[in-house]
Amino acid sequence: MSFSEIRYSQVWEDEAILRGALNIMPNDVVLSITSGGCNALALLLMKPRRLICLDISPAQNALLSLKMAAIQHCSYQAYLAIMGVTAGERHEIYSELRPNLSLEARQFFDSHKADIDAGLIHIGRLERFMAGFRQDPLVSAITPYLRTLTGIKSLDAQRTVVSQITDENFKKVFKKYFSQENISRLGRDPAQFAFVVSTDVGEHFWQCFLRAMNETQFSTNFYMQYFLLGGYENLDYGPLLLRRESFDQLKRLCHRVELVTDSLENFSEDKRMLGITKVNLSNVFEYKSAASSQDLFFELSQRLPDNARMAFWNMLVDRAPQGIDSLVNLPPKANWRDRFCLYQSFKCYEVRR
Repeated sequence: MSFSEIRYSQVWEDEAILRGALNIMPNDVVLSITSGGCNALALLLMKPRRLICLDISPAQNALLSLKMAAIQHCSYQAYLAIMGVTAGERHEIYSELRPNLSLEARQFFDSHKADIDAGLIHIGRLERFMAGFRQDPLVSAITPYLRTLTGIKSLDAQRTVVSQITDENFKKVFKKYFSQENISRLGRDPAQFAFVVSTDVGEHFWQCFLRAMNETQFSTNFYMQYFLLGGYENLDYGPLLLRRESFDQLKRLCHRVELVTDSLENFSEDKRMLGITKVNLSNVFEYKSAASSQDLFFELSQRLPDNARMAFWNMLVDRAPQGIDSLVNLPPKANWRDRFCLYQSFKCYEVRR
């Protein structure tokens, strides 16, 4: 799988669930998979002592490097512009930020000028794939009806509109677009499906979509708003890293972040793991065999101190520690329900010896 492109320009794992489960305290040292950087910065807002952002992909770390440079050195208006939330002179903003970037980040974005043009939240392979779905003629035709959902406050009234939209024609288009074959071709890498067995991928995402549309309030669900509308109706309910009050806090906190480009396996086996107390593993086990996952769970159980927590998501591949007594599965809480339509489960474990 190539790591030369940005695969995720946003993070689609629910930041609210993660923040609640990890329960970060001022003395915590947090390890987070970088991905699009959204959840890493959402955790940074909880003010840990230090945040290590780890990704095997230099492109993902370059993206977070640029996002943090924009937070540290831009006005809020310029930040929203380069992120792609509002219009603006993005290349001028990038030119001003460029001296503040690492050499690796400069080299990446100097050779990806079109990404600057598009705005940072829109440039991931997965986000471009979502945009393709919105351009389908049937989806485009119902977009005005979808937009009305942003003004509906009653879940019952929302369900009525959703039931009118999600007819057999829409279901057919949805399942075909989000089939394993089409996602492998346009949205993700075929290697990311290596351990998916006996799963109707289109049906899985369809059921997740129906749950999100019927059980979460669309007017405040920024994940579903971006997925279906390509943007956010109200940033007061948007991703934490885009909110005005968060911007000022992040300016004061970004110095606590360290970016590391390496594999989780390499990182977990050396002294860099010392002192880490909270871990966000994204959905890394999706792409690992059962044996490799178990080895990594065991390594983490040995390296992390008592009362440390680690959290991760399962999408199409069910992974969990097996027979490791020191990893205690925390019972899911009622609010541990993803607002987006990708994942089958969220898990959080605490180290207890």
